[in-house]
Amino acid sequence: MTRAFFGALTTLLVAASAAPALAYEDQVSIDAELAYVHGFAKNSQARGQNGIAVAAGASYGLSNVLTLRGQFMWAFHPSEGPLRSIAWLSADLVYVIDVLEIVPYFGAGVDGAGLIASGADFEAEFGVHPVIGFDYLLSRALAIGVQVKPVFVLTSLDDMPVYLQAGITLSYLLDP
Repeated sequence: MTRAFFGALTTLLVAASAAPALAYEDQVSIDAELAYVHGFAKNSQARGQNGIAVAAGASYGLSNVLTLRGQFMWAFHPSEGPLRSIAWLSADLVYVIDVLEIVPYFGAGVDGAGLIASGADFEAEFGVHPVIGFDYLLSRALAIGVQVKPVFVLTSLDDMPVYLQAGITLSYLLDP
């Protein structure tokens, strides 16, 4: 009986003194992403094209559940249609669900894009997006993850209402 009591008391004290798992709180990250992208067009000849993108970004953990992120992405569409490449600038606010090594998250953000067509035409677009994904913490300083972000292009609803981004991320986490 005494051994069981001290065992339970020790377990309770260890559990009470354990710090919560704070994956990104007060941390800065430097991020890289390789993504598949697709512009869904109402007219199949317009901009509905597959592509590949690379991105660089950074984030800051505002609290144990909120993270602010920024990203620059360059997407290239190698098809015969008019859309050739797009430069995206995004800002996200994400809610992080810290489950030790696996960190799921979801959030929303805003986007600005510059579209460069094959004829050297340039268009500026604006959009909003939800984002969902998860990171796997390889160590306290390194994470690999997957995220999906459908951008609703508000200024181009007639031509390209949705631009899908799905990628693999690599993040290096720094303590400020």
